[in-house]
Amino acid sequence: SGLENFGVILRNLSITLSEGYQLHVRSATLHTCVLAYSEDKGSREEASKGGALDSWISEIVDLVQEDIFGMAAEMKETKDVGKRVIKEAVGVRSYDTVELLSGMVRFRPDEEGNAVRALVDPFINRLNDEESKVNMAVIKKVAELLGKVVIGFSNNKDADSEVVLRYVLGLIKGVLGDGIIGKRKREQEEDEDE
Repeated sequence: SGLENFGVILRNLSITLSEGYQLHVRSATLHTCVLAYSEDKGSREEASKGGALDSWISEIVDLVQEDIFGMAAEMKETKDVGKRVIKEAVGVRSYDTVELLSGMVRFRPDEEGNAVRALVDPFINRLNDEESKVNMAVIKKVAELLGKVVIGFSNNKDADSEVVLRYVLGLIKGVLGDGIIGKRKREQEEDEDE
């Protein structure tokens, strides 16, 4: 199916395409590889049932975050990037990559070191990170990423609806209770009490 070589491809993308316009080429190539795997029935089954991609999800999410929140995003938001010259610099395919991955991972959120948490937690943590600047642009990007995750999970043949609902409920409780929203709410309540 080709998934056995995915780690080598991912490692080489990370090492060789690491700066400037190469970041755009890297995200476009990553998307193309994940798209090809998702369209191949054997690879898709191997990924969702056998967990063939699960061990690489963290590395993929790191590349996605670099594309959406890092230097590549800054370059895309700059007007004079040379978008006309580099077709890979137009648009952001990483959102679609997240959707495809969500549709292929083994849906086992209760297992230790699982791909579901490796896929979702970094985006949730970005909202909870007090040291980074969480502004409306970041919130919108995270919301779009989580929307793509939802679409992917709904297409994931391995995702049982009851398990998905329990997982989402736990996520919501975590964000509202212990996360940044819960913390802000408690701070507001404390301010009102004073």
